[in-house]
Amino acid sequence: METHAKHGESIWWHDSDTLFVNLFIPSTAEWRERGMKVALDTRYPFDEQVAVTIAQPPRATTTIALRLPGWCAAPALRLNGAAVPIVRDGGYARITRRWKAGDRLELDLPMAVRVEPTPDDPRTIAYLHGPLVLAADLGPAAEPFEGPVPALVTGDPAAALAPENTAEHRFRLADARPAALTLVPFFRQYDRRTAVYFPGAVRADAAPGALLGRGSEQEFRRLGRGDADRQRTPRGATREALRQRRLSDPRGAHPRQGEGHRALRNNGDRRLRL
Repeated sequence: METHAKHGESIWWHDSDTLFVNLFIPSTAEWRERGMKVALDTRYPFDEQVAVTIAQPPRATTTIALRLPGWCAAPALRLNGAAVPIVRDGGYARITRRWKAGDRLELDLPMAVRVEPTPDDPRTIAYLHGPLVLAADLGPAAEPFEGPVPALVTGDPAAALAPENTAEHRFRLADARPAALTLVPFFRQYDRRTAVYFPGAVRADAAPGALLGRGSEQEFRRLGRGDADRQRTPRGATREALRQRRLSDPRGAHPRQGEGHRALRNNGDRRLRL
């Protein structure tokens, strides 16, 4: 709980001449040393757009740096409705100018489905849509799970996931066994038993995460029965190891507070929509 309570401290940072937008949470910020006030508006991750509006311009030329998530392959940036090229630097899109009141920066972050194999076993994969991990609902957590662990039978795991409602991040996995599954964001499933990792068969010469089509039914039968909860953690990986991997992952990383960057006080809406 403490970690979530501290999200408000990391929305806005600054150094001597740059305002960093780290987290996409509706809020306002005031940079008193520069006389600057800005507002961030978004429904992220239920919308792909993040907007930053200058309520009070700074007294001097200033850089605004918008974080570019590592999962987004084709971000786009607009200034007052006109497309501008993205200048990438350290995981951020930077734009430097003499800002005026009412200037509006819009960052588009197109979300796509992607497949990520576990580090130690490419036969086991997880699905993500944009920043969100997807999970199948296997029933109430209070009830015992006695069915087989869900598995995939497909030659193309990314194409196997069909959208039902992309705005709600809801997808249908028809090639799952023993039955088709509906996948929704993991964070929405309270008190539910879920499946995040899906085992399958893989060829020795296939790309990571590419599952066999022919012969997969036999492979599924060999997977046997088991507790679905065990699929939440990749085999051979401890919770501590996973935590350290997340902390050291450079994708989408941003400057650490304390290395010449200071957090700005968040004056606005502190609702968390990560």
